[in-house]
Amino acid sequence: MDIIYVKHSNSEDIVLCGAMDKSIIIPIAPQDYNFGIRFKPSILSFLLNQRCDQFTNKIISIRDISIAIFNQLDFKESNEKLKVKKLNFIFEKLFSSIQINHSISSCINKIVGSKGTVLIRELVNDSSLNHKQIERKFLRHVGFSPKKFARIIRFFNAHKSLIQNGIGNLTNTAYELGYTDQPHFNKDYKTFTQMSPTDKKMSIFYNTNK
Repeated sequence: MDIIYVKHSNSEDIVLCGAMDKSIIIPIAPQDYNFGIRFKPSILSFLLNQRCDQFTNKIISIRDISIAIFNQLDFKESNEKLKVKKLNFIFEKLFSSIQINHSISSCINKIVGSKGTVLIRELVNDSSLNHKQIERKFLRHVGFSPKKFARIIRFFNAHKSLIQNGIGNLTNTAYELGYTDQPHFNKDYKTFTQMSPTDKKMSIFYNTNK
């Protein structure tokens, strides 16, 4: 989940971008300015004391969620380094008063650390929570079930690998990243980007024409 400052020629806002499991194209005019803050999964749920699944695939003004936090955020500093420093100070102060569910944080870290290949039963075995509790808490604090979250993390790492290493052999890439075969890899790619990994539009990330 992200918090993004959006400034157009005649308006501005601070929005919450919920957890996404599909791509969204947002038009940006040359005069527009955007500044985003990405948070680790589950963190904003504890800060806002809100269910993350109600924001999944949505973009909502922060003022409609927490006017208190909206009033504290200031993106108008023109110096980017000073802006980051000021925002860090604001959020460090806000986070100092919240309590994190360490069981969920541990599960999230295991999924991210395994690049999305860890099995859910392994999370249950290593956690003080049972399967249903993990499901409920993931929906509340992450916005997805643990299985869907792991699938997104696996896709993210696959996409990152293609950016870093080029398109190469997609079958080998699929196996290396935990997919059972290339069709499953292609299916996830289509689901999350609305394109195939060999689509010409993806050449903005890596060369698909070799």
